[in-house]
Amino acid sequence: RGHDERLVEPNRVRKSLSNERTYLENLTSLKECQSAMDVLVDELKEELGAKAGDRVVRKVLVKMKFDNFTRITRECICGEPEVAVFRGLLEHAWEHGGGKAVRLLGAGVRFAEETEDAPSQQMLDFQD
Repeated sequence: RGHDERLVEPNRVRKSLSNERTYLENLTSLKECQSAMDVLVDELKEELGAKAGDRVVRKVLVKMKFDNFTRITRECICGEPEVAVFRGLLEHAWEHGGGKAVRLLGAGVRFAEETEDAPSQQMLDFQD
């Protein structure tokens, strides 16, 4: 019935940080997607420095939404959110999407819990 007696906790620890962009004109090539991803990653790095500079990154992720509104998310366990890692995930998602036109791209990170150490790299696949 929608009754929840728990107190609201508006100030909790951030678990992730990401950004995404929907394009007015679909991206139709991997090269266009790579250029757009580079911009998203640069913006994400700036935001990380401003909002979560002291946090340990556990995973990086890429999200793609195609012109038929299907979505793909690719993640890998990785401690450094470098452009090359995002590009690798992007290429994997692009291949899986079969070269469909892309209407939305996203880049993000998931933070380690306070008890976790910085991870090595491992690829994970997710589909919506």
